[in-house]
Amino acid sequence: METSKTREPFKASYQTAPKKTAKQALPDGSQIKLSATTNVSINYSETRRRIRLFNGEARLTIHKDITWPFIVESRQASIRTHEATFNIDQRYGVTEVAVLEGAITISPIKQSKNKAKVEKGEMLKVTEHSTGSVKVFEICAYKDWYSGYTQANNIRLPELLAALNRFTTTPLITRGLDTGRLLVSGTYDLNHIENSVHLLSKSYNLKIIREESHIALELLPE
Repeated sequence: METSKTREPFKASYQTAPKKTAKQALPDGSQIKLSATTNVSINYSETRRRIRLFNGEARLTIHKDITWPFIVESRQASIRTHEATFNIDQRYGVTEVAVLEGAITISPIKQSKNKAKVEKGEMLKVTEHSTGSVKVFEICAYKDWYSGYTQANNIRLPELLAALNRFTTTPLITRGLDTGRLLVSGTYDLNHIENSVHLLSKSYNLKIIREESHIALELLPE
């Protein structure tokens, strides 16, 4: 049976600024990699290991210990595992997980009995009341913030902008109800936000409006 290095109580908080990422080794041998504009707290007790994701995105590698469960909570979801590597992304009212190794059990934060198992090569979106359907993805083709990109697959534009906004100090917003409901797809470069904005504009007929405090995207009439 594999066990962790230590079961001593441990508490910590980590936060990253816009455009900044971080990596942190944890005392049990687990590791957390933080995307930009991310805020987490960590609390280990003798009976469980827990991370709370207040905002942002992180990739977690959980050290195996079948007698010491690892719990990750976002505003929408609760995740439980004993050994896994997965990305968790909390944005615009949803939490998305993509499992790269091992398996997790996930449930909506307000519907704890509604559990779903997500295994290697699978991803799932969860709101605070419901789970979506498990989707399969190719790990070799998977791109996320850790590789410098974010991928959108038929999601609302504000949800994509929430991911892009972690890597810019000039907020991106939508203007108009139709723009806020626009569904978008594609792979977008987090290291070159301006290029990503122009790609969105060209692909979806969006007007770029530059204001002093933000950049707005507005759907042009057909």
